[in-house]
Amino acid sequence: MQSKQPWHLSVSMPLGAAQFEDRIARPFFSGLLPEDLIRRKVAKLLGVSEKNPFSMLEAIGGECAGALSLYPEGTPPHKENPDDIDMLDEQHMDEIFEELKRRPLFAGEDGIRLSLAGAQDKLAVRMIGDKLALMRGGAPPPTS
Repeated sequence: MQSKQPWHLSVSMPLGAAQFEDRIARPFFSGLLPEDLIRRKVAKLLGVSEKNPFSMLEAIGGECAGALSLYPEGTPPHKENPDDIDMLDEQHMDEIFEELKRRPLFAGEDGIRLSLAGAQDKLAVRMIGDKLALMRGGAPPPTS
């Protein structure tokens, strides 16, 4: 959602011109990532350090559902197109659940840059009518 008014990311990072020190920024951005075992699995799949939230978010943080979207400097926000929508039937969902055991958050999957905080395996999907859909291409789930 675009806003004409800037807003702060957290109470520990108010609006202003000053840069935030690592001791303030690192905990906030680390909180956008999965925890413990899931984080270790994702880091290994991506070939990055589990202790570096910034390198992990660079790889999977295109959409941090419910929080914010991160894009490389100069890259505009993703515009959804019909190719982004992967409708899920029961068989496809079973395959996805099996794949999530091996590859949490579909880390490294082409077209999926998603980070979800917490300790459980999960994946963000969108309801379209009465069907579930996996969104690719960095398209965020709708906010309404």
